[in-house]
Amino acid sequence: MFGRDQATARKMGPRMGDAKEIGSRSAASAISPRKQPVSAEWQKDCKRNGSGIMAVAFTAGFAWITASHTFIVLSNNRLVHPSSFGWPLYICIFVFILGLYIYIAAEREYFPIPGRKYTPVDQSTRASLWYDTMNVNWSTPYGQGSDKMAASVGVVFCNGNSSTPIVVTMEKLAINVEGIAPASDDASHITFTLLPGKSRTVQSSSAEKVPSGATQGEVYYSATYGPTSRYPLYRRTHKFSFRTSKPITLEAIANGFNGISVTTNDIELQTDTEIS
Repeated sequence: MFGRDQATARKMGPRMGDAKEIGSRSAASAISPRKQPVSAEWQKDCKRNGSGIMAVAFTAGFAWITASHTFIVLSNNRLVHPSSFGWPLYICIFVFILGLYIYIAAEREYFPIPGRKYTPVDQSTRASLWYDTMNVNWSTPYGQGSDKMAASVGVVFCNGNSSTPIVVTMEKLAINVEGIAPASDDASHITFTLLPGKSRTVQSSSAEKVPSGATQGEVYYSATYGPTSRYPLYRRTHKFSFRTSKPITLEAIANGFNGISVTTNDIELQTDTEIS
């Protein structure tokens, strides 16, 4: 038995040679179609052109109205100011409307305009987030006289891309050990950057008061990832079970899990979905 001040924590994870289908790095991919965003540079140029056309049309129209009140013409043997509402003003109004349309169409794709350019899609980071391995962390925080344990799971993620960093945001890391789940998900909304070839462990919340003799559990995670520009963005989901080769007891924790290994099996295959 262990007192509160003598609580111990040990890690267990799959070892070399263990049956581990889940570690396959050729993750299943289900890429959903989506529309590319408009090129920001093209959008900027288009709005600039639209603004310029409106400015020219407004200046020309104002100049025509002003000029029509400063000179006179002979009409029916009378000297009169020409009407402001003539074909020059109508042309200026038409050109102003054209410029306004170009300006609006730059940001709203449902306004058709020739030559619209889109941001090229760089798919180089797709499937870059690799599930590498997992470990189970067991502890005995309940003091003498208790045969209950606490357990949490660390999932190790790796950036399999050889040249591009990726930004990962955990949406969910849910576990249960012998059907007992943590009260909260402390890993959700954690965001971190993975450099090429580097890995990081994300730790789940602890399942409390797991009975001695536990042997199995389940893990589900959902995470979004993509390049540092956050476009395109992918969602990785995966669910798997784990089982220890021997029951986990207080004695096994104290002895450092000698001879105990962990195997994992997929319940839901690793799946990447393009979301933006």
